[in-house]
Amino acid sequence: MTWNYRVVRDEDGLCIFDIYYNEAGQAVASGIDPTYVYGDELEDLKARLMLMLEALEKPILEKSQIGVPGAQGQDVENGPKTRSDGLRTLKEPP
Repeated sequence: MTWNYRVVRDEDGLCIFDIYYNEAGQAVASGIDPTYVYGDELEDLKARLMLMLEALEKPILEKSQIGVPGAQGQDVENGPKTRSDGLRTLKEPP
């Protein structure tokens, strides 16, 4: 499974979420809550912010479509990032 940050529209507006993709590049799950910037060093914060800025250049995903096979906007441009620190709690796909 791969992941990246994406802008997601839900009932509260736009937020940045961790989005997880299957091998076909479909968005199959997201973090339960919007992501936040965290790290042990300033460089960690900068690296995360840069990845979040990349999300602003991608199409906005609709929260209701994450996990729906064939939904619009599930393609992954420029390749997703592989998570090295393990998966966080996921919203189960419908």
